[in-house]
Amino acid sequence: MPAAPFVRIHLRPYRARGGEWPRLLEAFLASAGVPARPERFQEEWQLAARYIQEGRLPLSERQWAELDFRARGRGYPAMHHSPEYQRAYRPAYRVVALELGCVLD
Repeated sequence: MPAAPFVRIHLRPYRARGGEWPRLLEAFLASAGVPARPERFQEEWQLAARYIQEGRLPLSERQWAELDFRARGRGYPAMHHSPEYQRAYRPAYRVVALELGCVLD
């Protein structure tokens, strides 16, 4: 089973390979109706914590504890990328349900 029922469609590669914007928009909008699975999020969140403890993710345990405390206190809201990440990677993507993302191929 995939780690999550949603995937990112990165816009620059999608456009470069001739992806059709109306199809992406349709999948993006239809994804809003796909129910989230909070229990899967919790599993992935705990997996991230384990990876940090094992040194497999570049975040200190103190940084993780602070992030976890803030996120948990606010009900794990969606978060924006850090300014450093934005500068380095210029993220541009849409999140779509995995089952709908495959129709974009």
